[in-house]
Amino acid sequence: HLLDMDLRRISRELSKKFNELREITRFLIEQRKERISLLRDERNKTDELNEKVKEVAQAIKQLRTRRKELQQFINEKKNEGNQLKNKIKELTERIQLLEKELKGFSRRELKKIEANIERLEWALQTQSLPDIIERRLTERILRLSERLKHLKEKEEKWKELQRMRQELEKYKMDLNALRRSLAIYYEERRKIDEKITELIKIRDERKSEADKHHIQVQELRKEVEFINEKLAKIRDLRNKIMQTLKRISKIREEQEELKRKEELKRIIAQRLREIQEKFLTQGKLDYEDLEFLVEHGLLTDDFLDRLLTMSEEEQAEAILEQLEGSDLALKENEEDVSGSVDEAQQ
Repeated sequence: HLLDMDLRRISRELSKKFNELREITRFLIEQRKERISLLRDERNKTDELNEKVKEVAQAIKQLRTRRKELQQFINEKKNEGNQLKNKIKELTERIQLLEKELKGFSRRELKKIEANIERLEWALQTQSLPDIIERRLTERILRLSERLKHLKEKEEKWKELQRMRQELEKYKMDLNALRRSLAIYYEERRKIDEKITELIKIRDERKSEADKHHIQVQELRKEVEFINEKLAKIRDLRNKIMQTLKRISKIREEQEELKRKEELKRIIAQRLREIQEKFLTQGKLDYEDLEFLVEHGLLTDDFLDRLLTMSEEEQAEAILEQLEGSDLALKENEEDVSGSVDEAQQ
């Protein structure tokens, strides 16, 4: 009985502990749901920020590609500019030399000499002049022609000088146009550099923010894993408690079964003693007594068959012997049942 009380107390305590663990499990599951929800939010924020970082990084990449193209244009234009400067320098030096060579040259003198030659030739052709005058005019035409030839050579150089001056002016105009285009490229490059600097700052800020959210994700994941570990331990403990409760329930059922058998044996033994006393006092058994003995296996069919071959005196002795044997067997069974109960209680 004391053991039965202990088992009931232990069962109640274990059931109470089981219910407490169930409540703790519900609480932890709610905590885990909250952590998972927060983790999902933090992960979404991290992914969103990382996506923005990628977008900004892509924009920076495109700007750097454009800047590289611009720098290539600038380098090409600078090379063109250097070539133009070299041409301008070379052409300026040539012009200066030619100007020095043509110093004092006048096209007016050339035109005047041409006019004089034409006038003198016309006079020789249209007028009848004395030989001496004609000779002197011819000599003068020859001198003027020689001078004209020299001036014609200089005129060609003068024309070359004009062409070179025009070419120099064109080079200077090209250089100015190139400088203007370079200024545009420089301005665009400056704006790109400013934009890249601005985007790098934005990228780094978003990357830093994404890293913070990622740290939160890691912390929340650790918390979820910790809760899962606790839930697993609680689940194992609950399973152990459940198995223990089942074993206690089985032990109690076995105890009840043993008690029921013990009570049945006690009732049978008492009834058997009553039958023995009745047989000893009356010397006979009625139908109910025989039915009880047969029903509980105390009188077998073989024994009943043997009774039919005996005299009344022999039957009485045989029945008494059988009843005493049955009583002894019941006592042994009672001892076995008591031993089984003790074993179950232990």
